[in-house]
Amino acid sequence: MLFLVIFLFVSLTNSALAQTKSYNSNQAVGSIERIFSIESTAQDLLLQIDDIQVLSNEEILLADNLDLSVKVYNKEGILKKKLSINEIRDLNYKFPFRIAKSDNYLAIVAYNTPYIYILSSKYEYLRTIKTKGIVFEIGIDKDENIWTGVNTGIKYYTLFKYDINGNVLDTIPLKNSTGNLLQDFFHFVITEEGYIIVTYIYLNKIEIWKTNGDFIREFSIKDMPLKPEYIDTEDIKVPKGVIIGSVTYINEELYLLGGHYTEKPFKDIYVYNILGEYIKKLILSDAASQIYITSNKFLYAVENKKTKVSKYKIND
Repeated sequence: MLFLVIFLFVSLTNSALAQTKSYNSNQAVGSIERIFSIESTAQDLLLQIDDIQVLSNEEILLADNLDLSVKVYNKEGILKKKLSINEIRDLNYKFPFRIAKSDNYLAIVAYNTPYIYILSSKYEYLRTIKTKGIVFEIGIDKDENIWTGVNTGIKYYTLFKYDINGNVLDTIPLKNSTGNLLQDFFHFVITEEGYIIVTYIYLNKIEIWKTNGDFIREFSIKDMPLKPEYIDTEDIKVPKGVIIGSVTYINEELYLLGGHYTEKPFKDIYVYNILGEYIKKLILSDAASQIYITSNKFLYAVENKKTKVSKYKIND
């Protein structure tokens, strides 16, 4: 059952073609322009990009699940290094699913497992951490603690904080946690100010917490439904579509990628401030599965069914 849940999660979040209703809006639209794209070449095939991180020096890290690698590009999008998970000894699970980078560490989540591989800043393998359940999201805070979103099947028991050695330090009881393995999927981003911003994939709710466990507020994206439509199967209720596809943050602004229930599915990006107040909407050129914004307001989007990454400039 758990494998089926993970499969459905990945299938729905990979697809922008589910048959759902459109929810139109008359919101002001900001301007963005594409600068360049990273695409497959004869020397570098992009097979399934499941995660992206952009470092302070503008190096771009991509977790390519089907290529069994984490790839490092310079700020112009030129491949510098390919870290093959297959070449790291004693690792049983080779498919990189999520990544998080700090000054001293790179954390790699192995797909459909509770395992996180910890590497040094020079990409040397250090240790493996086993978490409380199958990991679907990861982040590292400014103190280099590791935060994970995991499936446990227990209400309020999905967001954990670990030290770099794998010891559990804390857990945050998310307000909209249900204990339902499929409904509890979420993305999160950790900010320099110490916020954890949680967005649910199948629920129109954004929760804002502090890393010390203090709850700040929650809000929803206007002009979108609270929940998706569902298909009843014999074993499980399956959502027809994604509500929020990705979240990224800079300068007290949240960038939220709308899923199937927006006017332009997986292209509409809703921008809100940390108080939950709407600012504007941006529209990508192509449908994306993930977005990431940098401190100088360059926006990166994983596009073309996870086989291309585009860099955009936001024109304020």
